[in-house]
Amino acid sequence: MSVNLKSLLTLSVASLLISVHASPVFSQELVEKSRVKVNISFESADSRAPLKFETIKGIILFEVYVNGVKTYGMLDNEIGRSVIDVELAQRLGLKISENDAKVSTQNGDLNQYVVDSVHVSLPGQLTIDAPSYAINLQGISRHIGKEIGFVLGKDYFSELIFIISNKNKSLRIGPPGSMNGIEGQRFLPVHPQNGTVPIEVDGEVFNLNIDTGSTESVGFRQKPWDRMGSATSRESFLMAAGSGRVSKVPYSRGHSISVNGHRLDDQRLSLTLFHGDEGDGVIGMGVLKNFDLVFNYSDNKIWVFPIVQ
Repeated sequence: MSVNLKSLLTLSVASLLISVHASPVFSQELVEKSRVKVNISFESADSRAPLKFETIKGIILFEVYVNGVKTYGMLDNEIGRSVIDVELAQRLGLKISENDAKVSTQNGDLNQYVVDSVHVSLPGQLTIDAPSYAINLQGISRHIGKEIGFVLGKDYFSELIFIISNKNKSLRIGPPGSMNGIEGQRFLPVHPQNGTVPIEVDGEVFNLNIDTGSTESVGFRQKPWDRMGSATSRESFLMAAGSGRVSKVPYSRGHSISVNGHRLDDQRLSLTLFHGDEGDGVIGMGVLKNFDLVFNYSDNKIWVFPIVQ
């Protein structure tokens, strides 16, 4: 793999500042938008520290406390709502209600439950007190080899600032309007309706969803895959999805992918197992691991900074 650094930005995500103050107005905005009671408390400036994470089988994992019990959390900006593991909720004695809705995964739908109130703490960053959905996360836990008790999803990504340093293996989170030091830097524009960003594959631009919960490099939906995947011979590789089942999917090698002008060669394309309604597919951690990332969905902007080895 080679990385084209001719358009390398000099800014380091470590130099970005998040200014956090007491934010009762911010909490009220979340309540009004979601119509549920959500309380978010950010650590004060003197108590804040980057939350360290590790990457296992392409998944970002960090220590998190759910009602005081330590477990592992993962980042998935494309899951619609944050969830806790239903078995963990049962062990904690939380009140669980049935829900007719299903959660879509790459290998099918999972039963979804509602937990009245959950206290989640991300050390050095924030605490959340809110109702939560619960699903069975045991499949992904078995695949990774660690108990996943919490998934931080799109509901918080859409409202907060996320700074993910794959170089330093650290995560920082802040309220909207709290980030300084990135003004004037080139960013990926996020489509306001479907959340896609323009990504160049073999010289052609596609509208893809950045997906921190995907281990794929670029996963195309059926139509773009039929056009692009036939460029090389097809093979198969095994992929585990959130439900724990394993599927074979076709892929092809030897493609170039450009993310905001930063080119990576000899990349893999695959037929994504998750078929949403909009966009051409997803760009996952197979590519994103090469970048530090800043998410500001409230302003429809994502910044990517290539990691210099």
